[in-house]
Amino acid sequence: MTSTHTGRPVLIDAAPRKSLVLSLVLTFFLGPFGMFYTTIFGALVMLAVSVPLLILTLGAAWAGIVPACMIWGAWSGHRHNERQRRIYAARGGW
Repeated sequence: MTSTHTGRPVLIDAAPRKSLVLSLVLTFFLGPFGMFYTTIFGALVMLAVSVPLLILTLGAAWAGIVPACMIWGAWSGHRHNERQRRIYAARGGW
């Protein structure tokens, strides 16, 4: 918190927000590895699921893995941003 020339406290939103567009781009090009930007747990789960599926289907599963990663990555980024917004609002911001 800092104060302005009026003496009123001003809250600064220092919590980093996750870019949903960046999440979608990373997961589109990197698949499960792109999910590390928004969710480490989700990335590890998708890697554990993806590797056997890719081996069993000789890579054909990539067509379903990438959209699943994109949805999960964007959803977890949105949840992160909403959680940060609620914390900031509870402290008197927004």
